[in-house]
Amino acid sequence: MGLNIQKEIGEFEAIDLHAVVKSAPAIVIFGAGNGGQQLLEVLSDRSVKPDFFCDNDSKLWGTTIRGLRVLSPSELATMNNIPLILIASNWAREIADQLAAQGNRNFVDFTCWDDRWDKNFNQNLINNCSDEISEVYQLMEDDWSKELYLSLIKYRLNADPRLIRETPHKWYAHPMVSAESGDTVFDVGSFDGKTSIGFAEQVGQSGRVISFEPDEVNYRETETTLSAKDVLGICEVQNIGFWSSNTQMSFMSDEKTASQNRISEDGDQTVQLVMIDCFAEEKKVTPDLIKMDIEGAELHAIKGGGLR
Repeated sequence: MGLNIQKEIGEFEAIDLHAVVKSAPAIVIFGAGNGGQQLLEVLSDRSVKPDFFCDNDSKLWGTTIRGLRVLSPSELATMNNIPLILIASNWAREIADQLAAQGNRNFVDFTCWDDRWDKNFNQNLINNCSDEISEVYQLMEDDWSKELYLSLIKYRLNADPRLIRETPHKWYAHPMVSAESGDTVFDVGSFDGKTSIGFAEQVGQSGRVISFEPDEVNYRETETTLSAKDVLGICEVQNIGFWSSNTQMSFMSDEKTASQNRISEDGDQTVQLVMIDCFAEEKKVTPDLIKMDIEGAELHAIKGGGLR
């Protein structure tokens, strides 16, 4: 039996983020750091002008950033007109809890809201993909993963970070799929190498970690990170990516978030891509664990690993 998405999600208020922003009498961006300033640029491109920043850093209170005065949380709480608060911070959950404790419920999480994230908060898209969502749900092995998955669906319909279930496990260390001592790990999409360090700690001196990063800048960053941590005896870095065939493709560098560099017809560089099977055969290596975070190219890479 398929999952009844509407029944499982339950009754709660789904919101249209575009409509909410357009109808707001006043807008405050909570988070005056990089996330808030990037959101300001996104809103400006859409002819939306926020009125203030707000931040928990007392050093910023009363200052002006990019033409907007920075409010303290207490000053925000005493505003006559209740503003729409757009959270733009990696501490979104904590900020949401803070605002709710002050009796303010007029907030949404816009930390990751840019042109490429619009579709992830698109109610119609989610509703029209209920069969696909159900199929993914049924593939999950444990109840906790299913609960987390549903919480993310709710979050993308409501943009309230408090809806997201928090994982009790360390990054890429779920007990059902974690690396063990002596394992060989493929870290596909290593970005800056920090995930590879985590795997190196799990596999130990008897194990092996191969980091794959097709972007030239991120590849060099991974090498630098691993060298600084003195784990190059366990880790090696390959300046390639995985795909469903051995080929070269255009690759786009994200100016704001290098971790989101991706395959794109409008790319600014060409990268080398190979099949997992071909790499494993050529190097005579069999991975015990393959981690992938490659901006939507995962299915193509899996097809190059014999799972067609």
